[in-house]
Amino acid sequence: MMNEGVRDFHFNVNVRGNKGSKAQMANNEDSFLRAMEIQDRKREIKELEQIEEEKIRAAQAPLEAPAPVEEVAEVVVAEAEAPVSETPSVEPIKPSVKPASGGVPGPTPRSDFTSEEKALMLKRAKAHAAEVRARNK
Repeated sequence: MMNEGVRDFHFNVNVRGNKGSKAQMANNEDSFLRAMEIQDRKREIKELEQIEEEKIRAAQAPLEAPAPVEEVAEVVVAEAEAPVSETPSVEPIKPSVKPASGGVPGPTPRSDFTSEEKALMLKRAKAHAAEVRARNK
């Protein structure tokens, strides 16, 4: 019943009372039984999922195996019919150039404000900075 892959939790069922060394059932028997039911249900669900996955793998495995065999046979027939040609020139794969900044794009300028709006915002910012300086003195 105990598999290496299964994690079972230990519940302390025996609690020693004040009446000596006699062990008695814990008061939380209902919660213990409920927890055991939940564990059993989860284990059954996992087993059903594993069975379904195995069925899916088994159904896909035969479909994948014959397809490459047919392709190989077609390639062999094509090679036999075609005369031997020059070896195709293989271009070396160029490694992608990484930017020095680590791939983080730089800031994009704000083009959604007109120059008048920018000037007005700058004026407000300077006025606010002056107020803050006056408050801190």
